[in-house]
Parts: sequence; C-alpha cells; structure tokens
Amino acid sequence: MTAADKIALATSLLILMTLYVVCWSGSGLADDVAITAAGRTQIFPLSRDRRIAVHGRLGDSVIEIRSDRARFIASPCSGKVCIHAGWLNRAGATTACVPNGVIVSVTGDDAAKVRYDAINF
Repeated sequence: MTAADKIALATSLLILMTLYVVCWSGSGLADDVAITAAGRTQIFPLSRDRRIAVHGRLGDSVIEIRSDRARFIASPCSGKVCIHAGWLNRAGATTACVPNGVIVSVTGDDAAKVRYDAINF
C-alpha cells in the first residue's frame, strides 16, 4: 500500500463519517402529529394517548398515538405498507396510506433535520 493509497483511504473514511453525521444522525423527538386527509390537516399532541379514525378515499384509517409516538393500526388499503411503517417518534418522520389518501407526519423543533434511511434512496 503506497502513501497515496493511505491518503485516499483516510480521505474516504473522513468523508464517510462526515456524511453519516450530516445525513443519518437522528433528528429530535417530536411534539405533535399532523394527520392529513381530503385536503384537511389536523394537529394532535403526542403527549395524550388516543386512537383517531380518519376518513379517506377508501374508508377509515385508524391512527394510534401512545407514549409520545404515532402509527397506523388499521387501514382499508390492500398492501398495508402504512401499518408496516411502524411507530413514528422523530421530528420530520412521515408515513402515508397512499390509496386511502391519509398522511401522518410527526413534527417538532428539529423537523428540518430529517433522518434518512434506505427507502429514501
């Protein structure tokens, strides 16, 4: 391994670590959940546990808010991707039932700093 190889390897590792901190470090905890359906958005605090039925194009989706996080627990869509997305608890996290037209987003002070995952690429 030559000196140039070592410099290239060190530079690559430095760039990789920098990208990890900038792109993949977690955002802050969320404060509220915004639920959008039929062009109307409702905001609910994550601090109060509840279940919310939201009427969409195909029927009702049910959103559960518990322990400062939110998730879909039921939806009339066929793929159930929204349910498999699981709990949302970081500011900026979003999931949707696209066939039913229901979007769930959690918001907070750090919402501008979104955590990326493999789905984004």
